[in-house]
Amino acid sequence: MPPRFGLAPALLLGAVGILVIAYTHALLTRPEVPDWKRVEDPHAYGFPTWYSAAASPYDAVQDVRPVELDILLFIDLAHNSSSLPDALYTYDTLSSRPDIVVHVSGPLTPNWDADADAAHNLESAGCRRILWRIGDSAADFGNACLGSVVIEWAMNVTGADICDITSLSTTYPGVNARANITLVPEPYAMLSEESSYEALAGTLGEEWKMGLLAHVLPAANPEVFHPAATRHRAVTYFPRVSTPASEYPLPPRGYQYSVYKQRPYLQPPNPAKDINVFNRSSAFRRSWTAYEAESASHLAHAGICIFEGWQDGVLDARMARAMLSGCIVAAAPPDVEYGTLSDLILPLSKSDDALPASNIEAALSNLSNAELDKKALRAFIFARQALVGPMRLSQIFSILDRWEQGARGYLVWSSIPSKGYFVASQLTIRPNPHSTK
Repeated sequence: MPPRFGLAPALLLGAVGILVIAYTHALLTRPEVPDWKRVEDPHAYGFPTWYSAAASPYDAVQDVRPVELDILLFIDLAHNSSSLPDALYTYDTLSSRPDIVVHVSGPLTPNWDADADAAHNLESAGCRRILWRIGDSAADFGNACLGSVVIEWAMNVTGADICDITSLSTTYPGVNARANITLVPEPYAMLSEESSYEALAGTLGEEWKMGLLAHVLPAANPEVFHPAATRHRAVTYFPRVSTPASEYPLPPRGYQYSVYKQRPYLQPPNPAKDINVFNRSSAFRRSWTAYEAESASHLAHAGICIFEGWQDGVLDARMARAMLSGCIVAAAPPDVEYGTLSDLILPLSKSDDALPASNIEAALSNLSNAELDKKALRAFIFARQALVGPMRLSQIFSILDRWEQGARGYLVWSSIPSKGYFVASQLTIRPNPHSTK
């Protein structure tokens, strides 16, 4: 007699199949978690989809000026200068604006005559209403473009690594006597004794006229620096290129820890004279993009970022890159935007000790994973609003407007807390006692 099989196994399989179908249907038809819940508690509801390289609803809005600006951008940098990524990002941001006509000149442009001086090259390029120089050393372009408003932007010194800190002693090349507006990366650069009116007049001569010295917030490119799909809890230390391994901090106990030391220097291909190196598809641009992407990947996968010089309390480009990348910065709270940044970073106590292991352990022990996720997301939102190219351009054009209205002296950013996650800023003037306006 053939064996008889009961119905129980078949019924059981059918029931399991029905449950799988029902569960799948529930997943597919469940209501999407609204963004406000994800922003309020990313740990419980997941990070928003725009917590990535995509555009977010909190991104800075690029303003449009009522009158078109014609700018000659003088990128006075060597082909291997660590300041080039920032200069190229500035060029791209200017080029994207409908109210800006930007022309570029400098040693990397095809028409630059290496046998002639800067003044001759600038006059040959054609002077515009604005002559904006980006350089990492002092410059002398004589009497070129006398009818232009000259903006001098002091960048990092040549050879500094891309994650290096901005400091007066290494990055401030001094005030160009021709500059109507001098932009500096750190407010202390113009509040020091060597930047006083008396000191500058003594150095630049009696014929020198005071313009504006202004601090601008740092910026980073969100197309390069953005969060990774997978988030980590590791602590990563980012030393300067010149720091030996024997001086690295001790690792905090109980946390995954790593050190990322950037490749010392990039040697991009030496651009041919007939090649437009500012084109994004050029081999020159691609080499710099790859160099930045290497650093960006380590920031995005770090979790907690500690930069050498953490105890200095400086808001610099490294912090901007980390925030855009979703990495929580562990540092002494910066004086600039203090009220906002204190809540967005992992605050450490200022100390002369370069080994902050116990400091980090104490700070982390007071925060849950949910609180850390909230810091990462809100720091990202702040950076997308305040620490990107379009917002920096708005600051610089506000400074230009002030200069054209007759302001002379020192302009310092001061934060004004407002509702939500946005922090508005305004310019305050440090009076120049020798100014007649």
